[in-house]
Amino acid sequence: MIDPTPADPVPALPKPLAFPGRDRVGAPLPASLTTFVGREREVLEVAARLRRSNVRLVTLTGPGGVGKTRLSLKVAEELAVEFADGVAFIDLTSVTEPDKVAPTVAQAFDVREADDRSVADRLVDALRDRRLLLVFDNFEPVVAAAPLVARLLSSCPRMKVLVTSREPLHLAAEWVVGVGPLMLPDSDRSVDDLLESEAVRLFVERAQAVRFDFALTDATARSVTGIVHRVEGLPLAIELAAARLAHLPPAALLQRLEHRLPLLTGGARDLPDRQRTLRGTIAWSYDLLPPEEQWVFRRLAVFVGGCTLEAAECIANTHEDLGGDALDVLGSLVSKSLLRQEEDHDAGPRFTMLETVREYGLEQLAESGDEQITRDQHAAYFLELAERADPAIWGGPDHARWLDRLETEFANLRAALAWFEKTGDGAAFLRLAAALGGLWHYRSHRVEGRAWLNRALVIGGDTVPLARAMACIKLGMLERVLGGSHPADLVMQGLALRRQMGDQRGIGRALMNLGNVLKDQTDYDRAISVLEEAVPILEQVSDIGGLATTRMYLGMAALEQGDMVRAETLLTDALALHHQDGFTYGVASTLLALGRIEAHHGDVGGAAARFTESLRLWAQVKSQEGVVDAMTATAELAVTCGRLDSAARLLGAASAIGEALGYVAPQRDRERRECAAKEARSALGEQPYAVAWDAGHMLSASQAAAEATDVLGLMRVRTVPATGTPADTTGLTPREQDVLRLLVEGRSDRDIAQALGISYRTVTSYVRNILAKFDATSRTAVAAEAVRRGLV
Repeated sequence: MIDPTPADPVPALPKPLAFPGRDRVGAPLPASLTTFVGREREVLEVAARLRRSNVRLVTLTGPGGVGKTRLSLKVAEELAVEFADGVAFIDLTSVTEPDKVAPTVAQAFDVREADDRSVADRLVDALRDRRLLLVFDNFEPVVAAAPLVARLLSSCPRMKVLVTSREPLHLAAEWVVGVGPLMLPDSDRSVDDLLESEAVRLFVERAQAVRFDFALTDATARSVTGIVHRVEGLPLAIELAAARLAHLPPAALLQRLEHRLPLLTGGARDLPDRQRTLRGTIAWSYDLLPPEEQWVFRRLAVFVGGCTLEAAECIANTHEDLGGDALDVLGSLVSKSLLRQEEDHDAGPRFTMLETVREYGLEQLAESGDEQITRDQHAAYFLELAERADPAIWGGPDHARWLDRLETEFANLRAALAWFEKTGDGAAFLRLAAALGGLWHYRSHRVEGRAWLNRALVIGGDTVPLARAMACIKLGMLERVLGGSHPADLVMQGLALRRQMGDQRGIGRALMNLGNVLKDQTDYDRAISVLEEAVPILEQVSDIGGLATTRMYLGMAALEQGDMVRAETLLTDALALHHQDGFTYGVASTLLALGRIEAHHGDVGGAAARFTESLRLWAQVKSQEGVVDAMTATAELAVTCGRLDSAARLLGAASAIGEALGYVAPQRDRERRECAAKEARSALGEQPYAVAWDAGHMLSASQAAAEATDVLGLMRVRTVPATGTPADTTGLTPREQDVLRLLVEGRSDRDIAQALGISYRTVTSYVRNILAKFDATSRTAVAAEAVRRGLV
């Protein structure tokens, strides 16, 4: 029950500071589609406890179906304005393993996995300074993960946590609030008095949703009172019972409850009384279903976190009596409150079950003897879905849509992987782990993906050469980003298998991926050789997407080697092919590289335009790594234009986002970033640079992207700041003026680099820009013209 001890009479908390430079973080509260009935006292009391300075963790305990989730949401809504960084809702319904809690929380905050630090470490870093209310729902299946909550509380002093669970977490900081049934009425009350009962009000409101003409009258009052008493005021039981008024009058409904209740409360003695009653209510509802609806209901319980209409039909339409049309049965189950229907913008209707209802369905499935065949069908469906999605993820216009679809089904995909592993179906396990390579890679689930792929390669062996080839290549791609020691060896294993199968498209794609790995390892000669081998193969099989990406990688390699003419030719060709293929990810990547070439030639406006579009497209396909790359390139460009404060802020923002993602940029990109940072720090001074960098580090991803867009907009219309110096008449940036002065003195590029504290490659880039701006072909000509104009 609710702890009756009143809250300490402590002063009200001051209004939280507004943080205009930070977005509210985490997963938003789910919208309630029905009104919240009753619980006024509980809402006030729980909110008061969380307002206390000495209360950091409150756990709402009670049986399934008692309304813990709705109560927690109402409390969170009441307190939301008091937390500067908002409220984050973490639904653990689909999480069955304690070690998956941290990744689930991290996903809600876009804190991605990394190879060298745990997800928990990165999560703590991301939330350390946040004034945040974190709500965990359905914690009881993963109560062993309670130490994660303790660590968050100890490391994040401005955070408070609200938990719903059937049992306490048993942590030192925990305040347990028992949530009991809704208030029940006396049986001899008037209609008006009865409506003061929370249980009656809930029943009447839900009854009117299925029968608009239903009203609590003298004629129905006794039956309604009897019904809410029979179900002991449990909200879920009340809602399920009220849904039956679509088919039964209150008196008949009460009679059925009288006949069933003694049996339904006679479950296992080691279960809590209220759980036995809830189980009975669900069983009663289940028993009212015709046999074909029972059959569909228990099979749908196999889905974790819900399913689309397509997936539900795949399972349900195997029943011979449904005639291949399960939609009516699904609609009936929705109307009887055993299923809930939501709308998915891309995938259409989505059906979910309350977790307590799903648990009952799984019990019935096991008792029916159909569990294995149903789980086989479930896993087979998601294997087919993943293999259908895989080609579209690596190219074409539907890249982001398919990734979103797989993200939505992540819990089901994990369940399918676990089932294949448990049953020893190595071939299917290997196929599914490989087909999810795009999800692992593009949505930064690389550490988890690496673990699945490694196990699948062991269990799957050589049973399916094609799947093994795909798994090796995709594992190599993950290892490339995670800093693995032998990513190229893995890709070469996959390439060898592709060659054995004579799969020309697969050979071309494998060569493409191998070339990318070698390029990022700065082994440019081998990378170019491998990529050039891929080109005619991909041309032969008319793989436009593969050809576009291969030419892009060749252009990037040429760019890193300083061959700007070849790089621009290859990248321009790649951009046209990516547009033809409709691959937004490839377009964004190529634009970024082309922008670097224009920056190298001193075309600041052109580079800014390229970076702007690249940044927009990265955000469109939800690639945070891409956003980091575009932001870093913008910072580098800002340094060359003398916009040093902006550059420092953007470098700080890119660092924060990259750290949260666990993103390790390629070596050359890291070198460029470090060079830009060093130059900005040198020009601004240590303290001003640190202040600007820290300010950028505090920005949210959306705020940082908006700032980068603004900076790029300024650079598109004005290539240098208005300083009133002679550089304004020549188009030279302040740093280029520094280089010019030393160049006129006859210094070599290496001497200039040492004198200015920047890299040799950066100096050579500046010298090329100066030559272009003076329209000169030699250093001597530049020096003479600079002296003639009186610039030095």
